[in-house]
Amino acid sequence: MHCHRSRVFVPLFYFVLVISVLASSRLDAASLQLSWVDNSDNEDGFHIERKVGTNGIFSFVAAVGPNTTSYTDDNLASNTTYCYRLNAFNDVGISAYTNEACGTTSGGASAPPTPPVPSSNTVVTNITDGAVLSGSSVIWTATPSGSPVRVEFFIDGTLSWTENASPYQFNGDPSGTLNTNTLSDGSHQLGVRAVYSNNSTAEQTVTVIVSNGASLQISSTIAATLLGQTGEDIAGTTSETPDGIPDVHIRLSGVQGTITQVRIMDGGSGIWETPYNDWWIVAIRPHSDPSLVDLYFDFWEPTSSYAVTVTLANGTTQTVQTSASLSLQMLGNSP
Repeated sequence: MHCHRSRVFVPLFYFVLVISVLASSRLDAASLQLSWVDNSDNEDGFHIERKVGTNGIFSFVAAVGPNTTSYTDDNLASNTTYCYRLNAFNDVGISAYTNEACGTTSGGASAPPTPPVPSSNTVVTNITDGAVLSGSSVIWTATPSGSPVRVEFFIDGTLSWTENASPYQFNGDPSGTLNTNTLSDGSHQLGVRAVYSNNSTAEQTVTVIVSNGASLQISSTIAATLLGQTGEDIAGTTSETPDGIPDVHIRLSGVQGTITQVRIMDGGSGIWETPYNDWWIVAIRPHSDPSLVDLYFDFWEPTSSYAVTVTLANGTTQTVQTSASLSLQMLGNSP
């Protein structure tokens, strides 16, 4: 649990990171020396990240303690360029990154990079892939297996928060939240990474849509088309088990997010719902095009129109009437 925070960082762009090449006692390895100027007086330490080459992807290397101004990265491959960056952290959060600094190791017998430590651990986030997020208080958590040293939260590939103890929640617990008003409307990637004591990692990344502006409001975008009984038998009454009754098929279009609940009513006594409660079940089948979703449910009685209520992962609910282009005769007789 985090206490009230009042400390702030000296902006890290005042920190200058430099790299020099060191000699190595091994013929098949090389080292690089990192050094920087510490202009902050309240950091708890520094995170060091490295990538191979100027176009690689940064990954975590080490965390060093407060007032540290150098780090030796050894057992590197010879004749290889590595780039580094670092930021400071304390219980308030993390600073911006330093400049990127690159160095090329010296020659010698080249050795392949040390392979990552295999890991059977996993980590999952509570935000679903394709979710539409809005507002200033979106709870973002990570649930790792095992006992990680820390869990890192990334927004569009940038490390934005680190939690060192369970529960692992962005911006701290118990009241920390993700403020989507700080992000531009549109698509973003949210990633979580658990780091373990043996340097192994477990990661999950989801793509979400941030919708804080009028241009992305989804309250009136979904349309439903009644396709009739098109030959499928996917849904039963209480489970997705074929039961010999040809399903009624409805296609949703304009879906912007992940469907978490759907209820269908025929205006009479027929009600179908997923997640299954006391009514008959609906089978939800997304397309490769995420804006299209097919719904399948057991036929009950002749009708030409259904009311479909859809709930998305961001809590938005919309009720839409299916198109009435199909006549009663296009649906089969009640069994």
